[in-house]
Amino acid sequence: MVSEIGIKQYYEQFRRECLQELREAEAELVKIEKDIVTLRTEILDLYLNIKNSTGVDIKEYKSEFYNIKYDASSDLQSRIKSYVTNVEGFNPKTMTARKNAAKVLTYIGLLKAKYEQNQFKNFALDKLKITSSDFRKYIEVFYKYGVSKCLLQGYGYRFNYGLGILLICNIQRDKPWTNVDVVKSNENKRKLIEQGLKPYDKKEAAIYKARGLKYDGVEYLVYRQIENVDKVVLLKDKKNTKGKITFKPSKSDAGLKGYKIEEITKLVKTEEDVFKIRCGIRIKLLIYKKVVPGCSLKYIRDVKRGNYIREFNRQNRQRFQS
Repeated sequence: MVSEIGIKQYYEQFRRECLQELREAEAELVKIEKDIVTLRTEILDLYLNIKNSTGVDIKEYKSEFYNIKYDASSDLQSRIKSYVTNVEGFNPKTMTARKNAAKVLTYIGLLKAKYEQNQFKNFALDKLKITSSDFRKYIEVFYKYGVSKCLLQGYGYRFNYGLGILLICNIQRDKPWTNVDVVKSNENKRKLIEQGLKPYDKKEAAIYKARGLKYDGVEYLVYRQIENVDKVVLLKDKKNTKGKITFKPSKSDAGLKGYKIEEITKLVKTEEDVFKIRCGIRIKLLIYKKVVPGCSLKYIRDVKRGNYIREFNRQNRQRFQS
């Protein structure tokens, strides 16, 4: 039993699906080829009848009747269809001529179907050439760029198998949330150090207090009141009966470890640059909000405290699908 599904399992499933597509295409080609041979023989036996009634010499169409290939630029289909559509009368001779002409149209349809199935077959063969390392790169580009772009621009991304719809929601709070303003706090801390003062440290203060000593650390934290917050949520998840999803930081954020959001933002020039950053959606959202001020207006506003689904349906967001 596999405890966690990873890239390896996805790749194996991808190859199984490709092999299935290949088998289906090959089986369909065998059936189509058989029908083509049978119908071509019938049509060639009716060659003179078709030529005299429709005025079309099918033997002039080398691609269809000699190379047995579909030719999208050929006018054979349009000429035969024009005859079938415009011929008048319902006498036995006319009905027979129309029926024979219809066989040509069916034959062309089979040639087109053969061409399309060969396309499906070749596409499946090409996909089977994709290595595990290439597959990993494609998946990373899709989720790290495609899905994150979808969410950041205010859309929802729908997962298959009832896993739900991922999107960013602007959650309104009944009571303002007190939070540390990291940027201003760090600026205060820097100024204290430049002045030769000691920034307050909770652990250090506790040690001084335990020893009965006076602590001279200066408080530098700046607090702010937050009335709403942008949060990544999962809606309509049929697999989760508790109705609560906890998102953990992505391992891909490790490449940004040690860098502050402000430092990364200075290196980002455009909105498109944010989509290309290799990190999880939580970090990317913080950067995006710095680069695209007012982006929160794109996100669903949770006025009713957790009533994401009603608001989602009301705004009728476009949904991408995995």
